[in-house]
Amino acid sequence: MIDYLSSLQEARHRAPLITIVAVTLSTTFAVLPPLLLGATSPLIRDEFFFDHTSLGLTVALFFLVSAIASPAGGFIVRWIGISGAITASALVVLASLLTIGVASDSWGSLTALFALAGLGNALAQPAANEALAYRIPQSRQGLAFGVKQAAIPFAALLAGLAIPTLALSFGWRTTFVVGSLLPILLLLPTFRLNLAASGSPPMIDKTRERRGMTLPLLTLAFGCGTAAASCVAVFLIESAVADGIPLREAGALFAINSGLGIAARVTYGWAADRWEPRHFVFIAVLLGAGSLGAVALSFGTIHPLFWGGSVLAFVGGWSWNGLFNLAIVKSFPASPAVATGIVLAGGFGGSALGPLSFGFRVAWLAVAGIAAVAAALMMGGRSILARATDPGDEIRR
Repeated sequence: MIDYLSSLQEARHRAPLITIVAVTLSTTFAVLPPLLLGATSPLIRDEFFFDHTSLGLTVALFFLVSAIASPAGGFIVRWIGISGAITASALVVLASLLTIGVASDSWGSLTALFALAGLGNALAQPAANEALAYRIPQSRQGLAFGVKQAAIPFAALLAGLAIPTLALSFGWRTTFVVGSLLPILLLLPTFRLNLAASGSPPMIDKTRERRGMTLPLLTLAFGCGTAAASCVAVFLIESAVADGIPLREAGALFAINSGLGIAARVTYGWAADRWEPRHFVFIAVLLGAGSLGAVALSFGTIHPLFWGGSVLAFVGGWSWNGLFNLAIVKSFPASPAVATGIVLAGGFGGSALGPLSFGFRVAWLAVAGIAAVAAALMMGGRSILARATDPGDEIRR
């Protein structure tokens, strides 16, 4: 155990930029499939003739598989190593996107391939969190997690840009084939991580006690928050088009908001390193802002209000994930991959249930309510965790 922990401490002084590049690309490509589907769904529907419910089922299955597999994914990361897990994730995503673009011939085959892509997502997220926890100095972990979580709106940005640049000109199949080639960019920085596979060190008693008391509540909070956020990511374009906004303009709106989401996540992480805010409290505030944005989205025919609501939904309700992962890693330092793998089960589960139950007008109000519940649960988890913390513990929540 001493040699293992010593090697991890030494890793913090080796090539942190390579680590950030590798985990950011890994997270981007892992979540690209459902976002690409959401962006191109109006075109795919013309060929496969599925409705909004079927779209929700496809996205839900991706995240449901991720939810089921992510706790095991955390342990797999400790078994095969960070580099091995990230490489495996990239290859799974590549294979699923390429097969979708080349060989899918029905909604059923499309959905089955999205289930495969969910396995890649379940490996990528715990591996990325463990890499940042052990290879980035603690004074810069907030910024690192902000950059890593900015990968998700960056994937949304790529999906939004794919509409005018690829999908409308060359078709949705070409868009998926081009998307399948992107994970190849991940292999070089991943090989340079050079973290050997090793067994997991035993958790210290305090970590075990915290996990038993707080992880279920935080998992539920994460699930509610991501249920709301996933609806924003998957259905914003569909909702905009249904309310009379042209597809090209809706894609531009999605891309702009994705850019704002990227900036917000990085800024929140940068601020966390400097002012050490109480992370779960700030997350609750962001979820509240996202709830207000979802209320505004329910007035879809009032386009300026819809645009303003989408901004709040992205920079508030969909930009707190980096802070959440940072708080979990700092609260469970003995095994961040395992701890984040557990809470990610709730997050992916929420991402599955959110799109599955979506239906525009009423659904945006439901999204607002779910985000508010997530904020309350986040505060409850923070309170329990604070009581379980030793007085001398310097971790800020």
